Amino acid sequence: MVDPPESCEEVRATIAEIVTIISSTVIFECLRPYVDQMVGICRALCMDPCGSVIIEGCAAMRELAKAGGNQLLHFCENMGRALFTAFVHKHAKVRIAGLKSLYDVAVCGAYKFSYAIFEKMQG
Repeated sequence: MVDPPESCEEVRATIAEIVTIISSTVIFECLRPYVDQMVGICRALCMDPCGSVIIEGCAAMRELAKAGGNQLLHFCENMGRALFTAFVHKHAKVRIAGLKSLYDVAVCGAYKFSYAIFEKMQG
């Protein structure tokens, strides 16, 4: 695994908290022009090597999926694949955070797109 650009876990956890606050409080219409960047940031946080950052990244992705709803239709598969890091983590609370986020991410896409997440989980 490649080391993240920021070596301090506390800084990455703080960044994840800021992203969670932004995605939960800002109206989604204001985030719509930046949805690609927000999804990319959430994905990067969910694939972090540190467990506390993954937990907060899953919370950020969960809030973004709740706020975006059906408007995140085409990002559903990529968001779901980013949660796979949480599923294989050695701590149970990280895996639980990933499963909670998976529910909201799978609901934000139509069944035509959500099935791909579960298909890749089987493999």
